[in-house]
Amino acid sequence: RVASHCALIASLLIGWFVNPPFPFPLEDNLSVVDFVRLQEDAAHYLEGFPGNPLIATVWPLSVATKTTDYGYVSRPLNVIQASSQHAADLAKLDLDHRLDIVVLFSRGGSPPAFMLSVHLWRNLIARFNDLHPQASGEEMTALGFRLQQRFEGGEQWVEIYLRNRR
Repeated sequence: RVASHCALIASLLIGWFVNPPFPFPLEDNLSVVDFVRLQEDAAHYLEGFPGNPLIATVWPLSVATKTTDYGYVSRPLNVIQASSQHAADLAKLDLDHRLDIVVLFSRGGSPPAFMLSVHLWRNLIARFNDLHPQASGEEMTALGFRLQQRFEGGEQWVEIYLRNRR
């Protein structure tokens, strides 16, 4: 009985630091800390751009940078919320608004590559999780953007793309 309690407590502690091999919400363990810190770093970096560039990103960064209420920025930024990080959605948004900056970031809880390589697992995961990846660097280049800055922490990342100026 004592051994089972110790095993459960050890499993709980391990679960805080080790990500499972299946999709999971970031707030299920301490991955959420990396996520928040990266979002803060990206927001501070975006604040340093001169003028009032038009920035596109998805929730939660889009909301956190539109107001000072969340403590990410000291002044509201000119941000529009994209519906997703897929290349087609970003291209449509760019046609409508002529973006200056696009911010992409890992959404966390992504399944490992070995699981996605197995057709059965991929189909099962696809039923419950959006497996369409964020726009790749090549797709962003095709849209007329270049990678300006990348932040990484744990398994999370944030990429900031600037429009190519000719």
